[in-house]
Amino acid sequence: MHLLLPTPEVLSLKLVQFSEVCSHLLDGASSSHDYQKILCSFVRESGMIILDNFEESCSYTFRTKYFDPILAWVHEIFVGIILEEQFISGKEKCSGINPKIRTEFSSCLISLFHGTPAAILGAIAIFSDANRGFAASNTPFQKTDLDYSIAYFVTDLLHYVVFIPGDVLFIAHHLATLFVIVTCRYVVSHGAFSVVVLLVLAEVTSACQNTWTLAGACRLENRFAARVYDALSPPFYVVYTVVRGFVGPYFVFRMVLFYASGLASGLVPTWVWVSWAVVVFSAIGVSILWVYSRWVELIGERTATKLEQKEYLDVAKTYGLHPVSLAIAFVLRHPLVASVVFGATKSWQLQEVLNACKIKLTSEVIEEINKIHSRFPNPCP
Repeated sequence: MHLLLPTPEVLSLKLVQFSEVCSHLLDGASSSHDYQKILCSFVRESGMIILDNFEESCSYTFRTKYFDPILAWVHEIFVGIILEEQFISGKEKCSGINPKIRTEFSSCLISLFHGTPAAILGAIAIFSDANRGFAASNTPFQKTDLDYSIAYFVTDLLHYVVFIPGDVLFIAHHLATLFVIVTCRYVVSHGAFSVVVLLVLAEVTSACQNTWTLAGACRLENRFAARVYDALSPPFYVVYTVVRGFVGPYFVFRMVLFYASGLASGLVPTWVWVSWAVVVFSAIGVSILWVYSRWVELIGERTATKLEQKEYLDVAKTYGLHPVSLAIAFVLRHPLVASVVFGATKSWQLQEVLNACKIKLTSEVIEEINKIHSRFPNPCP
């Protein structure tokens, strides 16, 4: 079994064509169809390895009928999603949105199309294999799931290289993940059980994470996005912590113990499983640090909000004012404020608002409020 790799001359030519088309697209001088055509050609020539002998029993007709079209078809779908967001929605619908946010949106969009389907396909591939195990040979269904993931990671990798080249950590993550999947799929043809389980664990939170990311990117400009972000954060962090902090490490620990015992000797070489372990443990470590920082941020925000509210209530209580009256009186004292918009559903609420219009805050009250503002910058509750 050997690999059909493109020559350096072909790769160089495709890379030049790819760069030129991307440049034209960014300048608005070319069509998205040209971009997709060259990008697909480039990826299929350079990134997607086609086996000369898929298996001893597989004919050329089988390879061309099933294997190559899977990669090309899925890849072109992902490219089409990027094109729609970057060059159609981005220019016609979202011209006012920050280009960086729009680029991240494209990445999240193709991740949504990959993550959940890949997790479902992976689960089916695992449980449908009666001989599943760390040293088992790759089944056709597992190979299809790996091909699907390769198409996604290659597409998103190129997307980041072109549009967000400064995100070195994300690019390194995709390269390392591709190394694991490609070596499992094409080099050893064994161990797909391990890799597919890890893919399922990685992608099981994909839908929630991408929704959370998109909401977080827009939460300062969109109130609904802010509510979605706040509502999703705690449950997402909990699930992510359990999967990445406990289930994932436990599975990798069992995988390493199995391979280290020598039970897969001759099937999965030492350099392969050791490299897999290094990549996965590194990814888990980064994930744990990331979710830890999110927990610290969330707890800090929630705690700060409660402290702010308590201090405002204490000021109102100290000076015998209703919190609503205090807030409205403070806003009305600003020389550039002519009116205040409020909502009242009961008569006593309306009365408090009317009373606030007559209140003149003393310098002591203003000083107390400004002290709170200095510790908790706006927006304050």
